[in-house]
Amino acid sequence: MNYTQTDNQYSQKKIVSSQVEYKTLRTMKNFFYVVVVAAVLFAAKSCKEPDVEEPIVPIEDSSGFCTVIFQNMDEFPYNVYIDNMLVKANMMGYSTHGTDTVQAGTRTLFAEQQSGHQIGDEPKRKTTVVKILTDSVYTWQFP
Repeated sequence: MNYTQTDNQYSQKKIVSSQVEYKTLRTMKNFFYVVVVAAVLFAAKSCKEPDVEEPIVPIEDSSGFCTVIFQNMDEFPYNVYIDNMLVKANMMGYSTHGTDTVQAGTRTLFAEQQSGHQIGDEPKRKTTVVKILTDSVYTWQFP
């Protein structure tokens, strides 16, 4: 009888031990799923579209001229373009540059960082499409 009680106690300990192992494995499995989902969400978030702003002025009038002022809000120099034409090369950080006159209407403004980014990394770029009215002044801040 003493042998049976010891054997029975051993069986109960074995059942409790297997239940604990099952709960541990289930917890590890759930944790693994959470880590995988978090990694997928992080990867999806890091693949973002370039910054393109919507037109600021809804009325189009291309019969005259306007002025565009560029403001570099970064510490590094940028090249700035209007409609893919270079306006200012190596515009210094924290500086302002105004154009003489630009044909009014829909314009594409583009700025590209020239230095200060890590080797192998892409330079910062910003593109904005705007509709500018005749005789107006449009100030564009980047990056």
